[in-house]
Amino acid sequence: KLEGSILGQLIGDIKADLQMLEELQQDFNSLEMALRSRDLKEKGLNNILKDLHNQVSEQKALITVLSSENRELHKTVSVKNREHTLLEEQIYEFVDEMGSKE
Repeated sequence: KLEGSILGQLIGDIKADLQMLEELQQDFNSLEMALRSRDLKEKGLNNILKDLHNQVSEQKALITVLSSENRELHKTVSVKNREHTLLEEQIYEFVDEMGSKE
């Protein structure tokens, strides 16, 4: 009878241990899935960051080109303004000469 009682307790303990192991396995599986999901999200975010970095780099390059073009346009406008002023002065001189000849 004592042997049966001990065997019963051992079987009960083994069943409890097996149940605990199954629960641990489920927890482990859940944790593994969560970590994989987080890893995928991090990879996705890293890809987004890389894309944004590339876009910013492209925008910087474009800004550099546009700034250079803008400087050239300012120089051209400045030259044209000087030409306009000289032409205007020449017209006034011509008008004055014509007025003095009359």
